[in-house]
Amino acid sequence: MNTFKDYRQNKSIDKGGVMVTIDLSNVNFQVDPMMEHKIQMQIQSNPRFAQIINLNITSKIYGYFNYKVRMRENLNIAIKGETRSGKTTVGLSWGVYISCITRMPYTVYHICANESEYYAKVKQAKFNELYHVDEQKEAKFGSGSFREEMGIMDIQNIIAKRCIHTIWIYPTDFIARNSIYGFETYGKDLKNKLIRCIVYDLRKSVLGVMQPLGYVIVPKYQDPNYQKIPEDQWSEYRYKNSHDLGRPDFDSLIEEHYEQKKDEWIIKEQKREVGYHHEERFKLGIWLRTRPEFMEAGNKKKQRIIARQLFRDLTEQEIDEVVEVARMEIGLEELGKLRDEHVDEGGREDEKDEERGQEFIDSRE
Repeated sequence: MNTFKDYRQNKSIDKGGVMVTIDLSNVNFQVDPMMEHKIQMQIQSNPRFAQIINLNITSKIYGYFNYKVRMRENLNIAIKGETRSGKTTVGLSWGVYISCITRMPYTVYHICANESEYYAKVKQAKFNELYHVDEQKEAKFGSGSFREEMGIMDIQNIIAKRCIHTIWIYPTDFIARNSIYGFETYGKDLKNKLIRCIVYDLRKSVLGVMQPLGYVIVPKYQDPNYQKIPEDQWSEYRYKNSHDLGRPDFDSLIEEHYEQKKDEWIIKEQKREVGYHHEERFKLGIWLRTRPEFMEAGNKKKQRIIARQLFRDLTEQEIDEVVEVARMEIGLEELGKLRDEHVDEGGREDEKDEERGQEFIDSRE
């Protein structure tokens, strides 16, 4: 089913691609109480904030998307918000929308679980493709990977040259990957399937506080053909989601695939005993243990120097972890040798005891 073709034929999009028919006469946005408190505090500190926060710039934002694509300039969209505040819906809907302008596919393949996956895929990206990075995982892994951080910075030339568009989603902060504007979820209307976001200019701040430009309303992408599929033709995952788990039904095939992929990420994380980066450094430590120059080093300081020469792209903390793994492996090996020697010596002593015991018995006889 070509959900993107259906979206391009939607009557709510004019010839320029700008969504213009959003009925605001019967909207009812529900807002997180703490988010509402945060907004009120900002209004008290800056009365002009109240005026700006009520400025609807929806048509300008969609016009901005179209302009950037027509001018062959890449889009970098940063989205943040609390869990289940609608940021995923915003990212998914805009991903489909922008793909309609670029006329490029936007499938579950283009949705990345983290920057590692994004980093790998962008290297093979085609001109004008869009990628969607959902909820970064660095904080979960602890120290993160300096190499990937630098790697993403290094591929900026690829992104610019191939005009790669990227949607960054992170729960607590804006990912500043050359993003000009940031969108923070601020209320959702479940009945009309709308999400409201405050728009911030990420280039300007006053006393460290980003300045708002207004708000944008994002209609959730819905595929009427998908919604009309008879229940007996649903996929097993869709049926289980709606009936067994009691969740709301999906509104498009891309949403179904997206949620299925997110569930797979969760299962993978639950089964994973150590993070990817820690596992990688463990393997590097095992390999370092086999290097003759490392084994010949007289102390830890010299071993660190050798590790630094071999792994120039690791941070100091990562070098320490790799060296500790290698030293631990050496220690375990030496411990094993001592144990074997003790067993052998112990065995010989037992034999001598048996001989002396037998001699004592023979003498008594």
